[in-house]
Amino acid sequence: MQLYIKMIGTIFLVYVGMMNLNLYKFKTKQILLMIGITEVISSILVVHLGQFIALIPVLAIPMLILYKNNINIVKSTVLPIFSIIIVVISDYVLTSIIVYFFNTDMYAMSNDIKSYWSLYILELILVFITSKFLGSIINKKMKISNLKIKGKFSFLIIISSILTLIIMYANIILEDKLGFESDIIRINALMFSVYFIMLLVIMYILFTSIRKELELKNKQGLYNNLHEYTNNLEKLYTDMRKFKHDYANILSSMLGYMESNDMEGLKKHFNENIVPLGRKMEANNFKLGVLKNIKIPEIKGILSSKLIMAQELSIDTFIEITEPIDYINIDIINISRCLGILLDNAIEAAEKSDKPFIKLAIINTKTSVLIVISNSCAEIIPHIHRIYQKGFSTKGNNRGLGLNILKDITNKYENVYVDTAIQNGEFKQQLEIGKTMESAGVVNA
Repeated sequence: MQLYIKMIGTIFLVYVGMMNLNLYKFKTKQILLMIGITEVISSILVVHLGQFIALIPVLAIPMLILYKNNINIVKSTVLPIFSIIIVVISDYVLTSIIVYFFNTDMYAMSNDIKSYWSLYILELILVFITSKFLGSIINKKMKISNLKIKGKFSFLIIISSILTLIIMYANIILEDKLGFESDIIRINALMFSVYFIMLLVIMYILFTSIRKELELKNKQGLYNNLHEYTNNLEKLYTDMRKFKHDYANILSSMLGYMESNDMEGLKKHFNENIVPLGRKMEANNFKLGVLKNIKIPEIKGILSSKLIMAQELSIDTFIEITEPIDYINIDIINISRCLGILLDNAIEAAEKSDKPFIKLAIINTKTSVLIVISNSCAEIIPHIHRIYQKGFSTKGNNRGLGLNILKDITNKYENVYVDTAIQNGEFKQQLEIGKTMESAGVVNA
């Protein structure tokens, strides 16, 4: 019975550490379900295979749950491992302190219920403080949740974490065979602490390299988007010059009909020649001119790039940005990803409709920035709650991650709200970003 109680205590410590390290917030029901499943499986394993094998579900179940929610194998693997490492080091540090100052027999202490729970409470406090501190650095200072970790970096991070855990438990198993001598406990406590610090340093270097690489790619993408936007403005300027040059000729062409009082001829000339010219002036190239009110280069770049793409696909675009936008209270990478997802989906849905169009409006209010993206869509539309589910897509299997990622991004911010409506063949999504919440990063021109 005592072994089961200790197992529950260990599982609880691991989950406390994991919750503090992870930016994703689990519901209470999810936490209780995970702990319950872990405890049942671990209890069976501890009887038949021993306490070390019983720790496998403690590691595996959180990995599966995190992967399901975060869609990222690196974070799903590393966070539970880091949590277990924190628990192990906290246990060894406290044990070493007690042995050193009180000269206590740890075997006897672990079998004494009162002493065990006293030590457990201290360990819980230490795990909570340590994991909370590291979680703050990981999520707020380094902003690892914003990074897309792939390729060689993901491999190095996962392998480093797994090797650290294996080395630690190899030493613990060896210590168990040699006996829990105070000297061995102190050596392991020191070695584990140093090794964990080295791992953190390695992780910091890797994440710094990843961030620099992503920043370079983002700058290149920004340059390409702005280059495309500049080319479009040059076309607009050329068209305006042509119109200015032809303006006198247009008036002269009408003068002959007026002098001869040929109103029927004037009407025909107006409808066949002047009206099409007016429509050309309202063409999509001229509509992009309102993007001048976007003072944030990254946002202007992605909007121009996506809207030009829509125009090239013969999708009619309507743009309304009447006031300057130079401040958005959200991380620049996250808002760029959100806009990219929304516009990509709008373009794809509009393409499939009979009369394709996209409407974009950005409204700057006193308390928030409101981004509204509407598009034409097919008559058969799924329920709104389904489109945000992971894996759902009208394009086939394993492609429906866009809106699920959008949901994960917006859930990180208390000042960001997403509203979706479908009415009369028009799909509308509204992204509202509050200006006053401190939980979001600030984007400035």
